[in-house]
Amino acid sequence: MLNLARRIKRIESQSKRSIHSYEYGCVNLINKSGVILYPGNIVVLAWEFSYGVELATVQGSQAPMVVLDESKPETNVKCTKKGYGIIEVVCDGPYILPCDAIVTSPTPSYGMIDNSVYTTALNFLGFALEPKEDLEVKAISILV
Repeated sequence: MLNLARRIKRIESQSKRSIHSYEYGCVNLINKSGVILYPGNIVVLAWEFSYGVELATVQGSQAPMVVLDESKPETNVKCTKKGYGIIEVVCDGPYILPCDAIVTSPTPSYGMIDNSVYTTALNFLGFALEPKEDLEVKAISILV
């Protein structure tokens, strides 16, 4: 398995070469999920392909990112990286309060709350900025 820190560093150096200032904090990768990705979907790096992403299907997956633009399979997809700013993601599970830690959910492309001591910089996606008051699936704003 390739060292995750080296892969992330290589991807971040690619994003710094972006010609548009509004793309700072974004990175272009390949959609290896096999499905159409929509803005707000949560993805992780694909281990089989250096510059690819796939749907997050495990709670607390490492290197989570949020999709910014719609993308068909095997095409480029623009994703956020840490420090991007405020973005909406769909979260499932229990009630969410502002400042709760959001990580990947076992439900593909969703986020969920995880305020445990095991939440680290590698699997942390962002902080909730608004509450989610019912058990229904709902998009909330988070700070990535």
